[in-house]
Amino acid sequence: MIKLNKFNPSLVFKASKKNQGFSLVELIIVIAIMAILAAAIAPALIRYIDKSRRADDVQVGRIIGEALSLAISSGDEYQSGGDSDDMYSWYMKDLTADVYTVTDENGNNYDLVCIAQWIYGQNGSRFINGGASGHDFLVDEINNTVDPTDVMIKCTKNPKGSTLNTYICGRNKTNDRIEVWIGSTTDNKAYYLLYPETCSDYK
Repeated sequence: MIKLNKFNPSLVFKASKKNQGFSLVELIIVIAIMAILAAAIAPALIRYIDKSRRADDVQVGRIIGEALSLAISSGDEYQSGGDSDDMYSWYMKDLTADVYTVTDENGNNYDLVCIAQWIYGQNGSRFINGGASGHDFLVDEINNTVDPTDVMIKCTKNPKGSTLNTYICGRNKTNDRIEVWIGSTTDNKAYYLLYPETCSDYK
């Protein structure tokens, strides 16, 4: 025979009084712990995001450099102002191109002949020539390969805090190699080499 205990409402009431949730002190302690964890994690997270954005910019720089390399090695002829020459010869000409003085990681200055430049919010988000009409075909090849957009620069602040808003693609006048730099049109000292190698400040 099964014996049933008599229902006692007072037992239910006593049990429910023990489960009243967090006290105010306990809640403050939890919030304080969460704040400490957030303060510890946030700087590392920000550094990781910035590094990821810089990596995206380095990838764009590589694409730009390789696009120009393919253009000058194509052997195609290009006419400008009555002159006709192959792509490599146009690349080697200074013409009236803008020249930037850049500094390598050893502190040495040298001139960079600007072949193509992209500036945030200007020129319909396209690369333009660096001041020389003879480089137009080379610039067209870069635009066709890179397919530039208005969000090409992901890391808008460089490691030293300057605003980044431009890519410069050009020829190193010391050794004639193709180089791509990222920098600022308002701060002449804020330029970082992306291609063919990446400067340590931008890694």
